[in-house]
Parts: sequence; structure tokens; C-alpha cells
Amino acid sequence: MPPQQVPAQAMPMPLLSEREKTALTVFAHEGALGVTDLSNIMGLAMSSTYALMDKMEESGLIERTKSKKRLLTDYGDAIYQQLKSME
Repeated sequence: MPPQQVPAQAMPMPLLSEREKTALTVFAHEGALGVTDLSNIMGLAMSSTYALMDKMEESGLIERTKSKKRLLTDYGDAIYQQLKSME
């Protein structure tokens, strides 16, 4: 029997900075991104972007692909959907 999916509304909302919320939205709309891609889109320094992506990866919101880009995990997408529904 497959594992039961938990609705996004049932997931506890992590504490996210406005920058992290913006990055979630960018990943949701753009798909897999590298540090340079996200840096250019968000207008952040590369070092700030790397730190942001590292934190999001540690939180399980994004993951690295084989090409070293990052994309939303299922958990990250569920949190994005929950944020979107709160607008």
C-alpha cells in the first residue's frame, strides 16, 4: 500500500524569512535553478544567494539535481502551495 499523502494544510508551516518565501515562489515558477540564476532573478549577491539556498536545502525545501541546480522538493512545493493559499 502506498504511503498516505498529507495535505499541505496539515503540514506545520516553518518559520520562513521574506527572502525564503520569495525564493520558494521563484523556484515554483522557474523550476531548477543554479546559484547564478537565483542571484540574478532576486538581485542578490552570490554569497547571499548561496547561503539562502544552503539554508533552504538543509530545511528540506529544495534539493540538488545531478546538474548541481536546485529545485523544490515535494515538501517545498507543499509549503509553497500553503503560502499561496494564505494570500
